[in-house]
Amino acid sequence: MTTLKVMIMQSYLKPHSFGCLLLAAAALAGAPAYSQVQDSAQQTASSGVLQPAGAADGFYEQLGGKDGVAAIVAEFVSIMLADKRIADTFEGVDMDRLHAKLAEQFCMVSGGPCSYTGKSMQEVHEDMKINNARFNASVEDLQSAMTRRGVPSRVQNRLLGKLAPTQRSIVTQ
Repeated sequence: MTTLKVMIMQSYLKPHSFGCLLLAAAALAGAPAYSQVQDSAQQTASSGVLQPAGAADGFYEQLGGKDGVAAIVAEFVSIMLADKRIADTFEGVDMDRLHAKLAEQFCMVSGGPCSYTGKSMQEVHEDMKINNARFNASVEDLQSAMTRRGVPSRVQNRLLGKLAPTQRSIVTQ
């Protein structure tokens, strides 16, 4: 519990430290493997590179496998396009490609049989002028999508923990 208190205090001291706040929320929600989420965040924090989970732990299956990930992505994109805070980000975007690359990412980081074949997060987002508020809005939209698809909160927190370190590469403002 001391670590949790420190993380919450750090998030208050650094208002844009979404990663600390996300990990604290995962701990509060009782994420099954808080240390796994923390280790994942530490591995990726410096590079912003997504790290795959181990295939043997069932994380990909907890997201529903290929069909579940596709459904989460479809719901996520639909919610983002309806979200007035970030919808303009997707003007002129190839939506089929967006769906495919998000599915690859979610599959890979959850230990599924996929590889991410897209550009780095920094390359993809460098000209989008994304700030912390827009990044956080997309995270909220992903949480909503997973909730609507019936993904348990512990599994949601694990995926968010895997993706959180990319904030450094995505937020440019």
